[in-house]
Amino acid sequence: MIELRAAGSKVVDRLNVMGLDRGKILADLDAMPQKEAGGWLDADFLAEFPDCREEGELLRSMTGRDWVSRQALRRAAATHVPMVVLTEGKTDAEFLAAALPVLYPHLTDLVRFLDYARRPEGGVGALLHTVRAFAAAGIANRVVALWTTTRLLLTDCAG
Repeated sequence: MIELRAAGSKVVDRLNVMGLDRGKILADLDAMPQKEAGGWLDADFLAEFPDCREEGELLRSMTGRDWVSRQALRRAAATHVPMVVLTEGKTDAEFLAAALPVLYPHLTDLVRFLDYARRPEGGVGALLHTVRAFAAAGIANRVVALWTTTRLLLTDCAG
């Protein structure tokens, strides 16, 4: 990635010297959603996450400008959504949720825990499947996954 900071006319001159004109940039930009759609429409991926076909088809139909707008909206939304903490089981979530207001009361509105009252599947396998599903869905929330083997997996599903 190359970052240019200058007046607009100077940036245009530099890009032209580098062989990047408006047409080339727009063509590359239009290829971006097609490239992203390829991952969503991969047969192996769809076998595991068949509900993601619609997202892939949407990406395939986008222009570069649509894609940039979508990415900007996603980044803006991500700054206003709480972090999601996923745990291996109900007890872990209960203990962490109870400790948060005691240790960090100023952060309680910025952290959400999986609601085990709705009986989601527990265990490390289910936890990893949930993390993959969140990533596949491209949720805007930051996600922290914790399991009892004292390993920590941090991921940003928004991009």
